[in-house]
Amino acid sequence: MHWILRFIRFHGRRHPANMGAAEITAFLNHLANADRVSASTQNQALSALLFLYRHVLEVELPRLDGLVRAKTAKTPADGADAGGGAVRSGEPVRNAVADGEPALWGGASPERVSGSSSKGRGPSGSEADLCDRARETRTA
Repeated sequence: MHWILRFIRFHGRRHPANMGAAEITAFLNHLANADRVSASTQNQALSALLFLYRHVLEVELPRLDGLVRAKTAKTPADGADAGGGAVRSGEPVRNAVADGEPALWGGASPERVSGSSSKGRGPSGSEADLCDRARETRTA
């Protein structure tokens, strides 16, 4: 409903039955260019409008020529982190794990978190201690 209302407001409260593919394209291009929405957000808007025209107004729209697709966001797998820099490798994390960095374990030594709970026997003593510490931290 949100995207349909935005579409109507974008076009000066005109009724959707009096608009068509050109107005839909203009709205979606505005979302991509001016509002800089993500590709998935633009797709949600497009789906809502297609639903409105096909199932509510029972109007089959022509092809949306000239539609500018929003750019997809870069993920760390694409080579960018949230700060915009490139993710080089997992080496710093591997080094911290290998060195037993206390911050990674909430102050516990790696030996305390590396216990085994295979075959469904429940947590070992050190794992149970770590679980208790985690619960204490959450409730504090």
